[in-house]
Amino acid sequence: KEVGLAEADSGEEEDEGEDDDDDDEADAREDEEAVEDEDRAGEASESEEEDEEEDEDGVDAEADELQREYEQLRAEEEQAVQALRKKAEEEREKGAAVTAQRKLWDRAVELRILMQSLVTNSDRLPRPGPRR
Repeated sequence: KEVGLAEADSGEEEDEGEDDDDDDEADAREDEEAVEDEDRAGEASESEEEDEEEDEDGVDAEADELQREYEQLRAEEEQAVQALRKKAEEEREKGAAVTAQRKLWDRAVELRILMQSLVTNSDRLPRPGPRR
């Protein structure tokens, strides 16, 4: 029994030695993973910096695009306002012309009425006889 215990004890020692080797390998793997994680983090921070620069460039480009769009809309609005002013001016001129035409027509009708009474009165006058 003692031999069996001694063997069992030595087996445990061997198992413990193997456990130490396993622990060393696990520690080495953890260290490698930690280094890889740090590398990834470093790459990520570099990537983030590049992304931030790209974002800033993207923001600048977007701001420029919005500025161009705003200026284009502003120009279109100005053209629309000018077109409305021009149309309003044309309508005003047309209205003034119609008013003048109406006044002229009214005056012509008045004169025709006055002339009608003169023509009617002249028709009542005797006609001259044949000339000799």
